[in-house]
Amino acid sequence: YGQAARSANVVYIVPGFASMYRVDVLDQIDIAAPGLVIEDFNMTFEVHAKKLGRIAFRPDVAVAYTQDPDTWDDYVGQVRRWSLGFWQTVRLHGLHAGPFWVALALQLVELVSSSCLLLPMLPVMLFTVYTDTLADIYGNPRIMGREFVGPLCPYYVLIGFVLPDVLLTVIGAIALRQPKLLLLAPLFPAMRLVDAWIWLWSLPKAFRTYSSGIWASPSRREADPTPLDVDRAPAVDVGTNAPTAMRV
Repeated sequence: YGQAARSANVVYIVPGFASMYRVDVLDQIDIAAPGLVIEDFNMTFEVHAKKLGRIAFRPDVAVAYTQDPDTWDDYVGQVRRWSLGFWQTVRLHGLHAGPFWVALALQLVELVSSSCLLLPMLPVMLFTVYTDTLADIYGNPRIMGREFVGPLCPYYVLIGFVLPDVLLTVIGAIALRQPKLLLLAPLFPAMRLVDAWIWLWSLPKAFRTYSSGIWASPSRREADPTPLDVDRAPAVDVGTNAPTAMRV
């Protein structure tokens, strides 16, 4: 909602399953841009690049349903597809002047720097434990390499990375009224490392891969017939007029 504020308008992705566009802007958007694995990012970038309207959340307009991946392979495949599609779209459009492009540049810096920081965290932390153990065994606090990894001792990683992540999971479980998420809270930091690897892996791939846009949909399960609370189901529309078409 913050990115979609009237004074900001820097939303960088309108999810395909929950998007509504004015009919008069559709012919100005390259929906099937060649070489991209997905179209959602590109359509959103086109709205900003061509100044076609403001992207806003409208939970009072429509309710959209989606399904999260059920298996680990489906999850990794979905994140790989998202990340590759994002980098391909950045490659296609580049950066321009304007609030959206400034926000995008900041996000790119944050995405790359945080991923580069997260990935070596686990091996460095393990090396710290190893050197600390050797120092205790031999009574020598000057074990080679120990001084270079001291700041990444497990306690700092726990307080600076794991604990904030778990707290966010607690907040999410309360907001979604899903206490079972608390059982998975310790696993989410590990998933952050996997996500970081996928984002960095897909960056060079986006500059040497031409995608056909054809993808294999993960297996679907039977939909829950229980109606969703409209107040908790944001949909997305582009522009200030009432949307007249929905892309499903």
